[in-house]
Amino acid sequence: MYPYVGEVINTKLEDLKLNSDEVDRVFTVPLKFFCKNEPEIYEINFEPNFKEDFPFHRIRHGKNYNWRNMKYPIYFFEYGEYNIWGLTAKITHNFVEYIKKNTK
Repeated sequence: MYPYVGEVINTKLEDLKLNSDEVDRVFTVPLKFFCKNEPEIYEINFEPNFKEDFPFHRIRHGKNYNWRNMKYPIYFFEYGEYNIWGLTAKITHNFVEYIKKNTK
């Protein structure tokens, strides 16, 4: 996924052509909301879970390899009735952090 930033000028949200398989709804949030509010962050723990056909023979130590669990942060912003979470929230947070670092 490659996020892009743009400005929509003189266009109504309802005029946008969106893929309904990908977009649940469109709404706007002032950028200053994200600048003033940190996301809630929760971690998910991932553990290795292999299918029977996993090619252990291609890995040094095979089934005895020292697999590690991973922690992955999930970001959440609450804006009015809207819950902005997951990759959308993470991309937004990264963008806001970039703005903060590069506009001082």
